[in-house]
Amino acid sequence: MGILQFARALVPSPFHRYHYAHSLLQKWESERRILGGRYAGMRYTSRAVGSVSIAKILGTYERELNRVWKDLERQSLSLIVDVGAAEGYHAIGLAREFADIPVIAFEETEQGRRLLHKNVALNELQARIRIDGRCEPEDLARALQSLPALVLVDVEGYEGVLLDPQRVPGLMQCHMVVEIHDHIEPGVGRRIVERFAPSHNVVAIPCESRHLGDIQNLGVMQKLYLKSILKRWMRERIGDSGWLYMTPMYRPHG
Repeated sequence: MGILQFARALVPSPFHRYHYAHSLLQKWESERRILGGRYAGMRYTSRAVGSVSIAKILGTYERELNRVWKDLERQSLSLIVDVGAAEGYHAIGLAREFADIPVIAFEETEQGRRLLHKNVALNELQARIRIDGRCEPEDLARALQSLPALVLVDVEGYEGVLLDPQRVPGLMQCHMVVEIHDHIEPGVGRRIVERFAPSHNVVAIPCESRHLGDIQNLGVMQKLYLKSILKRWMRERIGDSGWLYMTPMYRPHG
């Protein structure tokens, strides 16, 4: 037995796994790319605002929404608006997915806007993504000048104020993906469903468990060796109620 093998034999195996996992994480962060999932290949600073960056790097973050993005490929969108864009994971990913469609990304935090600017530059999308600050209903109404649009909303309970068709009439012609925060604003999901049920088909998308098969950039043996660590890395949220995917019942027209 060599010195290295002998040393490893003296150290409990979990420490080997943690060291290996840490080295992988350092490598991935240095590459500044999303490694798997719908946005694989997207350039990314590996820093996140209000969420975990490692799940985004792995490409498992909010993978429940992949079915929505696929469905929207069949729609003739003129604009994408991301409210609560943070560092731009979805704003940039969707800009890459839906080529030639302009994107407006609202992010109220200075840190988020700073990282958003960096990620937009990394992906050379400055000409297509406009970055704004906090979004109020009147700001959203002004943004919705090109219809039909996709409106993506993650605003920590403020969705009940923001998504008001009386104050934002353009929402009636929009496809909407709304993260619901009933644990912050009790009943907000029910109120939004009641508000848009007459005009939209509303589908609730619950949060789902993550599995090792969701990770695309590791081999089977690597996944088994790092199983417990990878499950922690894929853990995203506590208490969120999932999303609402709302599509207009009538054919939108500009």
